[in-house]
Amino acid sequence: MVPRANSRKPLALTPARRSANVPDVRRPHLFFLFVLLLLACARRPAPPSPVAEPVPATEKRLQRLVVRVDPEGGGARVSIEGRDETVLLDGRGREDVELERLFQRASADAPAASVVIFDAPSSVHYEQVVQVLDSLHKAGFTNIAFASAHP
Repeated sequence: MVPRANSRKPLALTPARRSANVPDVRRPHLFFLFVLLLLACARRPAPPSPVAEPVPATEKRLQRLVVRVDPEGGGARVSIEGRDETVLLDGRGREDVELERLFQRASADAPAASVVIFDAPSSVHYEQVVQVLDSLHKAGFTNIAFASAHP
């Protein structure tokens, strides 16, 4: 049959269009590869969790020592939080020895690697602050943090 000039459309020899909800069957291998990848990942064992090593009981635990320097009269009073003994810095000349003894006794209870928190208000003289810091260093304390004033 020969198509007429007034007919609707001539027959075309092109492949038919697919609708959007029909799966593409020309590439099934991609789907199977994806499924195999998911199965391989699901079967992989979980990595072992790290286990903390126990600390030997013979080692001293690191502590924190809070050293307070409070103004008193024309000098300053040095104390360690949790201890009853204090040292008065008033220019007598024996303060260095007393401070070193105080910090030596503290280092006997806590290792020298312990953190020292140094707390001194701004009203304490600079020389007294340096004197206490020097005594801490002579006692073996090198890890010193400075407390700040509350706003």
